[in-house]
Amino acid sequence: MNKNEVKNKLFDDVSHMELPPISEKVRQAVREQKQKNTETLNDTFNTETSHKIINIKFIFAAAILILAVSVPVIVFVINNSVSVKPVHNPVQDSSKISALSESETTSTADSENVLEHIKSEQLYGEVGLSYRSEKYLEKMLITYSESSTVYEDDNYIYNFDSQGRLVEMLNISPYKKSDKSVSEQEILNKAKELLEKYYPYWEEDTYSIKVEENEDCNPAWIVCFTKTNEGITKEKIIMSFVESGDIKSVIITGTDENVGKISNAEAVDITLKEIRSGKYNISSFRNEDVEITVNIKEIDGQQYYYVIVSNIPFGDNIMTKGLIGIVNAETGDVRVVE
Repeated sequence: MNKNEVKNKLFDDVSHMELPPISEKVRQAVREQKQKNTETLNDTFNTETSHKIINIKFIFAAAILILAVSVPVIVFVINNSVSVKPVHNPVQDSSKISALSESETTSTADSENVLEHIKSEQLYGEVGLSYRSEKYLEKMLITYSESSTVYEDDNYIYNFDSQGRLVEMLNISPYKKSDKSVSEQEILNKAKELLEKYYPYWEEDTYSIKVEENEDCNPAWIVCFTKTNEGITKEKIIMSFVESGDIKSVIITGTDENVGKISNAEAVDITLKEIRSGKYNISSFRNEDVEITVNIKEIDGQQYYYVIVSNIPFGDNIMTKGLIGIVNAETGDVRVVE
């Protein structure tokens, strides 16, 4: 299987469900009915089985994606929480905002403006809280977790995290191949416009950009914005587009946020020490030779750092692979997934 086929298959794994057109007058009623229908269908699978599938899918996808270092889609393996709660909470909660640091509050305020901007534009119909079932959202949104708040309109689902950041945007309208095509410069311009609109706290000249075209694939274009947080960890925003230039998805991964008693930097150090312990059949490496991305997940009320380390040399340094360190944010206990 070549690189394009791998990418196409990975994107198909999170492809959208086709929905019929919805009139303006009955949109809300149809959404509520869809919730009932989806829950009825999903109830044929018990919760325990569903959670096992999600966990296995996360680990399997992570193992594949961190090996494909030339493919900027590592973001698709983050933040799939095993346990979830209802998504009908407001995206902005004053108690959450008050607990944030000054820098976090700034980005949260920017994110609140992003939601209001999406609501006011109404480019794809009225925007409101999603009435889809949690099981549906777990399946469709890679970044969905128990702290998510999800909105949607006729074409897109918008997932906001506990800080109010837009962490994922997914096209759920029926895909139709188009004869229209756009140039690399047009895609780059559109991606920059989206970055300025949805992530205004990403300051210009603080990130690098990579544009990749995938002929005869869906998505046809992938644009990856990457910046380095304090130290060596990376944060990425990955945007994908169909051949006509319409958005297929937007996903953000990576954080320098601290939770629990263990800091983000300590979680990285704990993971690197464990990886270098001699248990994992790898060659020696310098920190600057690998790529490290940290995400935070909450599982059964416990918070964990997921430290993804890619480009680790092995096999006489001819090949590279990736490992994931799962660090308990309270105790510092670590488990490495190959």
